[in-house]
Amino acid sequence: MAVRMLLTVLMIILSAASVFTSYAWGGVIEKPASFYVADEADVISSGTEQYIIEKNAELESLCGGQIVVVAVDFLGGMNIEDYAYKLFNDWEIGDKDKDNGILLLLAIGEENYWCMQGKGLERTLTAGDLDDILWNYLEDDFAAGDYDSGVRSVFDALYYSVADIYGASGEYDGSAGGSSDYD
Repeated sequence: MAVRMLLTVLMIILSAASVFTSYAWGGVIEKPASFYVADEADVISSGTEQYIIEKNAELESLCGGQIVVVAVDFLGGMNIEDYAYKLFNDWEIGDKDKDNGILLLLAIGEENYWCMQGKGLERTLTAGDLDDILWNYLEDDFAAGDYDSGVRSVFDALYYSVADIYGASGEYDGSAGGSSDYD
C-alpha cells in the first residue's frame, strides 16, 4: 500500500513538473486570429495594429512575405533568440516556399527585443541590416518606453526593405521616423 501511495505521489510531482517545464522552457504565446500582431504586453495602439495588418495584406499579396510583431511582458525563462526562433517556426511566418517572413519580438518586462528573418531573406536582408534597422528605428523609442512609435517606425523600415527586395514600385520616403539615412 505504501509503495502504491509513493508511486501516486511521485506521478503527481512529475506531472506538475512537466507542465511547469513545458511552459517555462518552450511555451510561446498562441497565434492570435489577427496573426500579424500579438500584443500581450498592451503597448501597441489599435491604430498601429490595424496599420500593420493592412500593410501585411499588401506585402503578402506582393510576395508572400509577412512581418509579424509580437510584444510580451516576459519570455517564460527562455532567452529571446530561442523564444523568437520557436515562435517564428510554430507560427510559420512567411511564404512556405520562399521562407520570407520577419518576426519582431519585444519583451517589455525584460527590456529586450529581437528581430529575425526567414532563410529566404538572409542574403538580401542580412542580420547586420536588421541590426541597423533596429538601432535606427526602434532603439530610441524602446529606451524611452514609446513602444508604439518604435514598432511603427521599425515596421515601416522592414516593410519597405522587403518590398524593395521584391521590386515593388515606390521608394522609402523616410516618413517612418528615426534616422533619415536609411537606404
